[in-house]
Amino acid sequence: MAKLQVPVVAMAPGAALNSAGMLLITSGVTAPTETGWMAVNEVSLGLVPHSGATYYMSRLPSEFGTFMALTGLPITSGDMEALGLADVVLRESLTYDTKLQNLYRQ
Repeated sequence: MAKLQVPVVAMAPGAALNSAGMLLITSGVTAPTETGWMAVNEVSLGLVPHSGATYYMSRLPSEFGTFMALTGLPITSGDMEALGLADVVLRESLTYDTKLQNLYRQ
């Protein structure tokens, strides 16, 4: 990802676990939705976080990355934005939901 010569925008409408979460935060623009979340839950199986997770976690403020790496704690998109892991959180529009419901009612 770091050597790609094209801009990469990664959007996460739901859960981004393990490698998917790391690919999400290594992209050029990280954009989870407000209902999205990420976790490195492989640690609950006794595995070491991979795919660059230790690099990014070691740079989180207040040893929060160490805490995540030891516990596998899931974090919300708001937490990702506050920690600097997400560039923008995509807010879901009520008009989109309304249009989608109207589409299926027909």
